[in-house]
Amino acid sequence: MSEKLDMQSVAPEVFRPLFESNKLLAASGLEQRLLTLVEIRASQINGCAFCLALHRREGEAAGESSDRLFGVAAWHDAPWYSERERAALEWTEAITQIAKERPAGDLLDRMKQHFTEREIVYLTVAVNVINSYNRFNVAFGTSPDRAEGVFNMLHSATRATA
Repeated sequence: MSEKLDMQSVAPEVFRPLFESNKLLAASGLEQRLLTLVEIRASQINGCAFCLALHRREGEAAGESSDRLFGVAAWHDAPWYSERERAALEWTEAITQIAKERPAGDLLDRMKQHFTEREIVYLTVAVNVINSYNRFNVAFGTSPDRAEGVFNMLHSATRATA
């Protein structure tokens, strides 16, 4: 599939709020590995090949196993996730598919067993941000072949200091 439109060249200012949201999430206290699982699950649901390729690379760089990265689609049945991660993945699915079905009435109460209210707000930001990226990338046909370059650009400073 060829890219239909290079959205960041056409209107880079549109993406600044999303980039700022990513900075907030990085400082939120939520585990990066948890956020990566959330990004992968939402991207699976939305069919965003670019985001799947990018976040798989991020997960691998963070030391995630292939089983955990590829098993996210079947998290209900896979033994590799903590109860906190399972709650986050359920929340991700519910928020991502909110137009199709409202979240279960007790889901927020179950979330509070694993997350503070502040963490739930930040987790909801994370779900919304990845859903936004997914929608842009799917709409404009961002090729998953670009994931390696974007990963290198985003993480070059981290690797330079390591």
